Amino acid sequence: MTAPYAELHVHSCFSLLDAPCHPEQLVERAAALGYEHLALTDHDALHGVVRFVRAAERSGIHPIVGAEVTMEDGSHLTLLAEDERGYATLSRLLSAARLGWPTPEGPDGTEAALAGSSERRAVALPWRWLADYHDGLIVLTGCRQGPLARALERGGRAAAWAWARRLRRLFGTDRCFVELQDHGERGDRERCAELLALARAAGLPVVATGNVHYLDRLSWWVHDILVCIREGITVDTPHPARKTSATYRLVAPATMAQRFCAVPDAVANTLRIAERCQVSLDFRQVRFPPLPHLVPPGETPMQVLRRQAYEGARRRYGGLSETVVRQLEHELGVIERLGVAEFFLICADLANRFRGRGRGSAADSLVAYCLGITQVDPLAHRLLFERFLNEERPSMPDIDIDFGLEDRERAIAYVYATYGVEHAAMVCNYVTFQSRSAIRDLGRVLGLPAEIVDELARSQGRLGEPLAAVARVLAPRLSEDQRRRLAWLVRLAPQLEDIPRHLSVHVGGMVIAGRPVVELVPVEPSRMPGRIVLGWDKRDIEEAGLIKTDLLCVRALSVVHQAVELVERSTGVRIDLERLPLDDPAVYRQLQEADTIGTYQVESRAQQQSLPRTRPERFEDLIAQVAIIRPGPIQGGMVHPYIRRRQGIEPVRFLHPKLEPILRETLGVILYQEQVLEVAMAIAGMTAGQADAFRRAMGSKRSRAAMEALRGDFLAGAERNGVPRSIAERIFAQMAAFAEFGFCKSHAAALARTAYETLWLRAHYPAALLCALLDNQPMGFYAPEVLIWDALRRGIRVLPPDVTRSAVGTTLVGDPVHGPVRLGLASVRGIGRAAAERIVAARHTRPFCDAADVVRRAALAPEQVEALVLVGAFDALSPAIGRRELLWQLLAVAAERTPAARLLEADEPSVTLTGPDVVEQTFLDYAILGFCLDRHLMELYARQRRILRVVPAARLRTLSHGATARIAGLVVCRQAPPTARGVLFLTLEDETGLVNVIVPPPVREQYRAILRRQPVLVIDGRVEREGSLASLVAEEVRPLGRPLGPVAERVRTLSHDFR
Repeated sequence: MTAPYAELHVHSCFSLLDAPCHPEQLVERAAALGYEHLALTDHDALHGVVRFVRAAERSGIHPIVGAEVTMEDGSHLTLLAEDERGYATLSRLLSAARLGWPTPEGPDGTEAALAGSSERRAVALPWRWLADYHDGLIVLTGCRQGPLARALERGGRAAAWAWARRLRRLFGTDRCFVELQDHGERGDRERCAELLALARAAGLPVVATGNVHYLDRLSWWVHDILVCIREGITVDTPHPARKTSATYRLVAPATMAQRFCAVPDAVANTLRIAERCQVSLDFRQVRFPPLPHLVPPGETPMQVLRRQAYEGARRRYGGLSETVVRQLEHELGVIERLGVAEFFLICADLANRFRGRGRGSAADSLVAYCLGITQVDPLAHRLLFERFLNEERPSMPDIDIDFGLEDRERAIAYVYATYGVEHAAMVCNYVTFQSRSAIRDLGRVLGLPAEIVDELARSQGRLGEPLAAVARVLAPRLSEDQRRRLAWLVRLAPQLEDIPRHLSVHVGGMVIAGRPVVELVPVEPSRMPGRIVLGWDKRDIEEAGLIKTDLLCVRALSVVHQAVELVERSTGVRIDLERLPLDDPAVYRQLQEADTIGTYQVESRAQQQSLPRTRPERFEDLIAQVAIIRPGPIQGGMVHPYIRRRQGIEPVRFLHPKLEPILRETLGVILYQEQVLEVAMAIAGMTAGQADAFRRAMGSKRSRAAMEALRGDFLAGAERNGVPRSIAERIFAQMAAFAEFGFCKSHAAALARTAYETLWLRAHYPAALLCALLDNQPMGFYAPEVLIWDALRRGIRVLPPDVTRSAVGTTLVGDPVHGPVRLGLASVRGIGRAAAERIVAARHTRPFCDAADVVRRAALAPEQVEALVLVGAFDALSPAIGRRELLWQLLAVAAERTPAARLLEADEPSVTLTGPDVVEQTFLDYAILGFCLDRHLMELYARQRRILRVVPAARLRTLSHGATARIAGLVVCRQAPPTARGVLFLTLEDETGLVNVIVPPPVREQYRAILRRQPVLVIDGRVEREGSLASLVAEEVRPLGRPLGPVAERVRTLSHDFR
């Protein structure tokens, strides 16, 4: 039976802070209610249309795309796209309003388009724009904020009649419909009657809509909370935007037909309009712009790609072997048939021009390797091209290119300069409510005390606690009414999670399209000048048939490039990273000894725990090492079998001889996604495309029925291939356990390549690597304090900041092996890069004559003077003056810049101040620098540690398994990964090294407050050994307190905390 009504006015959670439901949820409910047509009309946006259209198509519902737009006078219109032309017009109108263009045709110039905006521009669409640009649009007159309803309320029938005539003149009777809405609220029936009479008199058709904002009573409550957040009010404050009932929900078509039974044409018109609206959102034919800078006249993109691929192959391999030619021809054929040659040329241009490195599944491609997009040889490492690209795969290739920080900025600027703002834009991210932000906003809206809300929010940090449990602890401090509100917070906070709150810019995703991007989706200015942002995220981009390129910043690449430059500058040795031998024994020695602090991908606690057990000996082992220490492989149960087989504890077995060539390198364990494809091809006889579809189906969320269907297909193929059913079932079980969590080998190989380079630099040029690491903070697993003390223990000298010698950043002032390394002025907290640059610029003009000269010429503020004096940055200019006395003098100099009125003019008395003692100076260094070069913080606790008989970190590894021990140290890392099931991992440091501590859930619960807040701990426990590894399993935890002696302030150290 045909549904009698189509809903044409619906809001999803992409009507930011005005609706709680995701488009998929709306479609699911609509299907359950029997709808055949459904529209999405979010406020001034098309963010949710792709996922709405695809969900509707899957559910057999006809999707209608539109938006409720805000006009320049504040009134609302509902605009529906009748066809692709109408969609492009709607998108361009919204884009022009967001970007602040003078007309929808475009900006005055590129500079205006890329000016940036400190905040998201509200849409205020000029009526003259809509008068000139409405081709392909159907106009509904909107809700209570529509021009007719507003005119009735404010100016009566005469004003509304004037508006009705204007709308008819602008859009005609076939494109303009008077919208009727009746939610049973006061004034709705009378308003509908007035609008109906007005429409009849003006000759305009009418249409019924529901102005849907939610699905049920619970989502009504969530909607109300969102509106309060948006308006900055509490739930106790009345506001006209708040819905007073749950009637703005999606109801059955028959219910809406009954509601408007007195106006049958208003119901019938919903279906007529729905049938007119046909928008597919398929942009595959407009993926790429012309490429005159890459494709010479007379050549096609495919011809250029083929030529460059073969030139690259000769450069990479020194010749063209049969294997290389065969694989190149296979890949080039697939690329040509899929029509993506331009994409490879664009990515190669960026990677080669700006020292980029492709990663992800792109490293499976020989063409990408020969073009210089990737740096990993797919033939040498048996990578599978079909994991990246095949003709049976519905989605298009996705190439992630990593750049150093400055290179990435140059690459983005180049994209805009080359392709123009009409054809290039950044991809957006939807910043959604997460636990802490939801709690803070809810607490504010519910009127709970700020200190209670703060405690609740902080409890949900990286080492989060159950919200209900925290609330129970805090409840006794509240009144009865506040306790009820707290209960609502606990109930509603999870409902807010994952609802979009605002938009941000994706870390590096860019779309370069053949059609103006403003016609694809509304575009907005970024807060950062030089950027414009598409209103879709990466998932929507792919679903719309476009191709995204990720231009990502990986600071490790900045570190590698900078360290290589430092080596060349100081020694004249030029390091060719492409020709770096991958079999250096010094690299693998570091890995086997877990001596990896400061390296990429292999420095974490989990990596250091596993490295002495896996003992990597070649690059393939390093690839596996990068892949296994991930949440997925750990959850999939692949890590421990692989490690046991590496150690020889467990024999290597293959369930079927056909698996041996596929799984030999990983000792019979499935570690990589590519292996799933190969197993499916070898055992079940699938094609490469079928195997990739099989892998993706297994890896997605699936029902038991869907999983059984996959199992049946696999077993049938295995039987045809002569594999016994019992063996095939065991193989399928292994693949099923793996598929959801597996890692892409090509991605692991690309990461391992950069990891190897950092390991090689650490082995041969450690001072250069340290300098680059410190100059590119923040990055990595450990704070600079850990990097510096690791270097000091290895004999590398590190010099403090000095206004007469330091640059802005860290510099290498000696040889690249031993240093010394000089800390930069910007490393001093509170100085900032601008002040550091002023100091260096003034010094380059002429040397400083004394400390006061620095303060005056660099225009330093008092707090900057204080920080520099207390860490000794002025010592070279004032060697005979104590730091406190110097500070007193220089603060007077700094005050000269901001003279205060003085009642009496009198000379200040001279004073003699004693300098900080050793303990105080150490604490000052930790507070201002984050570390102390003269002594480790734990050296101040020598007396307490002797009394408590604490075992130094370096000696713990000499104790036997099961021995009891007491350790003490500075907490440098806390980690509570979801895969650890409540276990907390700590890393403690003293002057001799690091200790890994395992805190079981009962101990963590008992000492939760101490573990979260105390920077220096004493821990009793038992030693857990595995080979050369030694950890401590905690049984009792105490704060060590303060050093025995005078202390000026509590230590300020920042541990790195992770999930």
